[in-house]
Amino acid sequence: MAFNQISPPQYSTVLPLFAPLDFNLVIRSVVEGNTPAWVYADDPSHPRTALIWNRMDAILIAGEAGAADCAWVREVILNQIVPNARERWIPGFALSTAPAWEPLIPSLLGELSPEPAGRLSYRLTAPAFNTLPPLPDGFELRRIDIEILSSRLAQLEEMRGWIDSFWATPAEFLRTGYGYCAVTGDTVAAWCLTVFAAGSERELGLATVPGFRQRGLATCVAASCIRHGLDQNQRIHWHCFQENRPSALIAEKLGFQLERTYSVYRLSI
Repeated sequence: MAFNQISPPQYSTVLPLFAPLDFNLVIRSVVEGNTPAWVYADDPSHPRTALIWNRMDAILIAGEAGAADCAWVREVILNQIVPNARERWIPGFALSTAPAWEPLIPSLLGELSPEPAGRLSYRLTAPAFNTLPPLPDGFELRRIDIEILSSRLAQLEEMRGWIDSFWATPAEFLRTGYGYCAVTGDTVAAWCLTVFAAGSERELGLATVPGFRQRGLATCVAASCIRHGLDQNQRIHWHCFQENRPSALIAEKLGFQLERTYSVYRLSI
């Protein structure tokens, strides 16, 4: 048995295998062509086992977990994914698996020091605010558009790095995703933007530059994204690690409901 790296037109063939992990919007975002990825399957036409890597920090494995399957998953991760990630200074992965795979990971990928971690999956049904939270004096709310992305604002490179990491091109982000940022003077201080998209669903990511935290900036930019998404009749997702209480508290403050707690393995490279 050999794993094959399959092409985008074949991605839909692996989708049924990932049904147990479908709460991860990244899966359908990859299948629909919104997220660049490497996708592997044992048989591109009738897959029994498959692996998705979003070329950043997420690896997902589903399907059968026989000895031959384990051998090729190990081969793909250690000899193809890890070298590419190291070249691009990606420090590690969050590995999500279907139930059959979860107990196998510590021995299968022991070199990468797998550590179990909890993650939280939130969905928004209705916002917990009627008007957008205000920004502090000296800050301006800006939609992330071509003007912002073409500017020379400080910290723009980091925000652009998010877009370049999750989207094929900035143009794809501007067409299918959206985001808002808080700007003060010539500096981007915080941003929230779409990281995954599938159908009418969107997942948001959030960041505040150190030195600008605990001023309400994250709450404001996240609320702006929520309002935009709801205006488009979208269902909005939010994921974070269980220990990331600031992220969880913002989600809950804005009206997200905890849908599930799930386990992943952190892999360090």
